[in-house]
Amino acid sequence: MPRGHILDLRWNALLNEFRRSGLTHAEFCQRRGISIHSFRKRLYPMFGVTPPGSAALTRENALFSRSFANQGPSSDRKV
Repeated sequence: MPRGHILDLRWNALLNEFRRSGLTHAEFCQRRGISIHSFRKRLYPMFGVTPPGSAALTRENALFSRSFANQGPSSDRKV
């Protein structure tokens, strides 16, 4: 079996264990002795995916937020 496949299987097992644990990312990584950065790269593999609860805005969210900020109070908007 190729080495990369074995590593993928190990990461999948770790991620499944995390999901069942009820721990935060930081708690789980500290207890397992793994890098939180590496853990999050495996947990959120798609480029541009922001972890839940993160304060970072994606470009689309920022544009969406600005479009509503320029419209004034909601009571002034016509439906």
